[in-house]
Amino acid sequence: MTGFLFLRPRGLFGRLIGAVTHHEPGVPEVCHVAAVLGEAPDGTWQVGESWAGEGGGMVRGAKEDAIFVSYDFTRPRAMEWFVSHSGQGYDWLALPWMAVVGMASFVKVRLRRNPFQSRGRWYCSEAAITATETEALFGATQVTPQAMLNMLYRETGR
Repeated sequence: MTGFLFLRPRGLFGRLIGAVTHHEPGVPEVCHVAAVLGEAPDGTWQVGESWAGEGGGMVRGAKEDAIFVSYDFTRPRAMEWFVSHSGQGYDWLALPWMAVVGMASFVKVRLRRNPFQSRGRWYCSEAAITATETEALFGATQVTPQAMLNMLYRETGR
């Protein structure tokens, strides 16, 4: 089982991200995404993600209060990507860019390249898209988690 795990906004940081991004009608508001790489024996998900304050890596993710969208991607390559990028930092410079991208989405403008993009640091959606090689689906590697969920809801007819 592969796909994407989205978290709803929690705390000030999550609410700030949620406030500046456009979510389409019928699509839940989210602020974080991880790539689901499988299910662990204890019932948690094995996920690859980049998390604020921790950076990239492989972790176990709980299923409570999360939105899972199944999507087929090459699991071994995604796992290899997260293992090889483990310990790399979180891309804090992506946050202002994501705010601009999020606000631009309200007026239906697509911004493709972040001029402040960090090398060796990853925003959550950037890590998920790069590891799963789904840039063609989402149109860029630096899109908001909300834009990813909006697109997946359109693609899957949810």
